[in-house]
Amino acid sequence: MSWLHQLTQRTALFWAIILLVSTPTPAQAQWWWPPSWFRQRSNWGPASGNYTGAAQRGGSCGKVPVPLTALAPFYQAEDGQQYVLGATASDYPILWFYLPYEIGTAATNLTPKNSTQPIAELRLEEQDPKTQRSFQRTVLELPATKPGVIGIPLPRREPALIVGKTYHWLLVVRCDPSDASTNQFAELSLHRVQPPVPLSSIATAPPRQQLSFYVQNGLWSETMTLCDRIQRASGDPDLLTEWSKIIESVPLNGIMAQQVVAECRAGKQKILPQ
Repeated sequence: MSWLHQLTQRTALFWAIILLVSTPTPAQAQWWWPPSWFRQRSNWGPASGNYTGAAQRGGSCGKVPVPLTALAPFYQAEDGQQYVLGATASDYPILWFYLPYEIGTAATNLTPKNSTQPIAELRLEEQDPKTQRSFQRTVLELPATKPGVIGIPLPRREPALIVGKTYHWLLVVRCDPSDASTNQFAELSLHRVQPPVPLSSIATAPPRQQLSFYVQNGLWSETMTLCDRIQRASGDPDLLTEWSKIIESVPLNGIMAQQVVAECRAGKQKILPQ
């Protein structure tokens, strides 16, 4: 066994012990919201304020009981404005949304059968360094997918997220590609934080300890993504129950939280391919 392999094993064991003795169980963990970095949000810019889709104004989307929704906590500031944001310690996080429509693509819409399907794209809001004006840049066109809870991995061709910076994304569903007024959209802000220990070390810990660590450190994207890992790795019903209680305790829209939990516990959530 090489010295490098031995060192790697010892490092993983060290962090596993640290997590075991310092991290409470999920039942003891409480989602601290809003965290301190949000209270100092003037230092890193405003978060987005629209977490659900706009009113339906035509196109092929149709009316739905639950609108297009960004799956992140919302917080009402003293000025009355709602902020929709979470935190992540990942360079390339997974962004979570509830998609109420069946989505096609520009290619599939060429056939008469699918010509009325809406298409969707993920956009990043950026600022022109010269004019200081905001603009939206399309980061990803979504593949054809069914309605439900979806995770959108940030493409690796994009720059890695920078610690201390807040990013604003929009999931835009184009109900009628020729009429932008029919677009449905949901905004999501994520603040990139530096975790107290590397995420690669956390990944080797048991899922129960991972869950506690993510919750205690306010890592929303990682907490949401853990449900998918639990389903694929173990399907532990007790751990899913604890995960569900945590999600339902976060200030999401009440109906939306129940929908998210129900889909995850049924294994219906899906992470889209990169």
